[in-house]
Amino acid sequence: MSNAQISLTARQRVARLFSGERPDRAAVLPQIGDHAGWVDGLTMDVIYHDPGAIARAHAKAYRDYQYDIAAIQVEPSWPVAEACGCTVTYPPDKCPWITDPVIKGPEDVRGVAVPDFEAHPATRTILEATRLLKTEIGQEAMVAGYMTGPLTFALQLMPYNDFIVSVRKGPAFAEAVVRKATNVARGFAEALRDAGADLLVVCEHDLQMFAPATMRRFSLPYLPEITSVFARNVLHTCGKVEAHLIETADELCAVPNLQFVNFSNEVSISRMAEIFGDGMGLCGNIDHIHLLPSATPDEVRAACRAAVSDGLQASAFMLAPGCEITIDTPPENVRAFVESATLYGGYEG
Repeated sequence: MSNAQISLTARQRVARLFSGERPDRAAVLPQIGDHAGWVDGLTMDVIYHDPGAIARAHAKAYRDYQYDIAAIQVEPSWPVAEACGCTVTYPPDKCPWITDPVIKGPEDVRGVAVPDFEAHPATRTILEATRLLKTEIGQEAMVAGYMTGPLTFALQLMPYNDFIVSVRKGPAFAEAVVRKATNVARGFAEALRDAGADLLVVCEHDLQMFAPATMRRFSLPYLPEITSVFARNVLHTCGKVEAHLIETADELCAVPNLQFVNFSNEVSISRMAEIFGDGMGLCGNIDHIHLLPSATPDEVRAACRAAVSDGLQASAFMLAPGCEITIDTPPENVRAFVESATLYGGYEG
């Protein structure tokens, strides 16, 4: 029987992809966070503060949609930033947001320490829910931990505009903030590992706001400290970052334990397959802003079929949205997205 004919569990499928083997089909990294709780009837304030409720919602979503990798929060910036001293607002019907960053100037950097994530209610919710989810589905599928990357988390700790200005006019200060952000990110990655997560997704959402040279200076040198925590890592990016990935491909391939890069529909899968070759697995690139929330299931399947067709030319491929599936995405569209990996993602021979 050929490798393509063997039906694998979700856990086995993902394990093979990360080890460099071709499984039966492309896997699905769904990037489902708040959506799982929302469709289960939970309000946003409950999603971020009741570990039992959100773990049950994610176990239910995993079994309903039948994707390959589950996670509790794919946007951990707010709880981790709050644990560091930022003020965060948690409305019942919207995503949280940071209302008062903790770093206002150079004198504040030293005062930010790696917090006790088990002691702070916001981060404890994610960790406890991760433990519960791992207990519930850990034999069937891998559970991912998510943590914001060095550059992006630095932007959570201080006002955006101030940090952006400091990159140009006070790079030493910006680097100090990034180093602090990296220390915190590593600490939370370790907490996720200890809670039972099997792999880490490092989210550098905000690379798109900067030039590739900024990525090279303020992100790439710090990634190894975070990716060293897990044997399996995915780098998540957003938006128009094709130039960034092309210009730093060799450096990304050299980051220890980094096996996949995730990107949006703004980035060509076929171009990335050409650029990265056998050096990096690809993960993407379904439009989560317009397509998944607003298209028909048939339109979703068509887009996924095209993505999978290109993705199977890469050394390894996971079908994924460009970023988090929004709470208003119709469940039938999520199902169409996930089932596309089975319909179109099989490897030949």
